[in-house]
Amino acid sequence: MRRNFLTELIREQKPRRQCEFEAIVYYCRHGLREYTAQKVTVIEISTATCKVLCPVPDAITGHVYLVVERMKAKIPCAVLRRGKEDVELKFYEEVPEIHVARMCAMR
Repeated sequence: MRRNFLTELIREQKPRRQCEFEAIVYYCRHGLREYTAQKVTVIEISTATCKVLCPVPDAITGHVYLVVERMKAKIPCAVLRRGKEDVELKFYEEVPEIHVARMCAMR
């Protein structure tokens, strides 16, 4: 099997922790000229992926940034799947386990 960026996104699945904290997802709206954002609630997270609840999941496409303001973290991500009320994101680089634990401890 040939390995490329997309096969790596789908292949790497790690167990997620249950959590609930606020974040913001920034994404391009029209080409590369206009950025927009949505407040989201992160409900599951691992060192490689997360699932967020958001008001308009269909608007979040392609490459995004997940910003956790309370930790001053800006995590580049790609959209894996979109549901009716949620979006699954894949981090471009693994987030250290200690940061995942700190995010899960936030309320």
